[in-house]
Amino acid sequence: MKRLAYIIMVVLFATLCTPLEVSAQATSTGNGNPLSIVEAIEIAWDKNPALRKAKLEVDRAQIARDKSLEAVTWIPTGGLVVPAYQQVFNTYQQAEIGLTAAKKTEKLEKNRIAKEVIKAYTNALNDYKSMQLAYATYKNIQERASINSLANSIGLSSAYDYEQFKLTKNKAEQDYLAAESAYRSSIAELRQILNKSNEWQPQLISEPVITTYDREDLSTELARSMSESVLVWSKEALLDIEKSKQNWVIPNLPSDLQKIDLDMAEIDYEQAKQDARVIIEGLYHTIDLLEGQIESAEVNLKIAEKELALANLRYELGMIAKNGITGEQDLSSAQLKAQAAEVQLIKLKSQLAQAKAEFAYLTSKEVFNEQDWKQ
Repeated sequence: MKRLAYIIMVVLFATLCTPLEVSAQATSTGNGNPLSIVEAIEIAWDKNPALRKAKLEVDRAQIARDKSLEAVTWIPTGGLVVPAYQQVFNTYQQAEIGLTAAKKTEKLEKNRIAKEVIKAYTNALNDYKSMQLAYATYKNIQERASINSLANSIGLSSAYDYEQFKLTKNKAEQDYLAAESAYRSSIAELRQILNKSNEWQPQLISEPVITTYDREDLSTELARSMSESVLVWSKEALLDIEKSKQNWVIPNLPSDLQKIDLDMAEIDYEQAKQDARVIIEGLYHTIDLLEGQIESAEVNLKIAEKELALANLRYELGMIAKNGITGEQDLSSAQLKAQAAEVQLIKLKSQLAQAKAEFAYLTSKEVFNEQDWKQ
């Protein structure tokens, strides 16, 4: 019996010297086409039909504006009160507003696409990191399987503990398969945004490094958004069009109906401002929260790295095993803890990159800054 116990102790402390690695299948994305976040955004801009349509809308609005301008270069004998000329001038005013709106729409469409790429790219990156962690966890449990089986057979662990271990192993396997499925799904979404074929496999080579997002104080940001936000300006443009109609006599449109149209446009504009205020204020506080969580996660990662360094030293001195029966107080558990802390930090930085992109889009700022990323 003593000899068997001695064998168990040897098995517990005899470990492989190589660190945990993810299989080639688990890291298939690392062998694909290298894709940076900059390249992803540029591909999306080039391939996106909505942006091409927005550019054509600018061309059409420019032509309409130029044609209407030609019609108002002369003033009839009767002056601006002539109904026919009133309609011509009103058409020009609306064309001018339409051109301005079309140019702004094109810019906002580029920002919207960049925002969607950032979201899809970071989601895929997060799912890949989660898949790596899930595989490492499963691999760790696999490596402890023979130790737990032997410990159970000679009575160093109970039948209940061994059954719990097998359940934990099955759960880890299912967690890995679920993580792999989530990654494949997020890559499919990225393919769709970039208009790539199903065979296309990217190697995501960029990671967000953003930890803070400099903004003005909340009141200033809200005041700015009341005129610049994508949620507001389109309603404001429609309101400007209705205002331009008020001073002119439009055939078959009574003045009281013109006033109703104006009142409705004003209501829509005010409602848009209220909606924008709620959404932007919520995002502002979300960004504050993420900045604090990132700071905390950075501390957690430093602690985990120090614990891993200590575990490596203790392992080299023969004080701990690489894989123990319980998966606690051994080298592998310290490795997994450090990996989990790193994954958590990357996820939070990704969330901040997404929140910044959304906030910048809604407030008509630049959505993407290359300095927020590590290539």
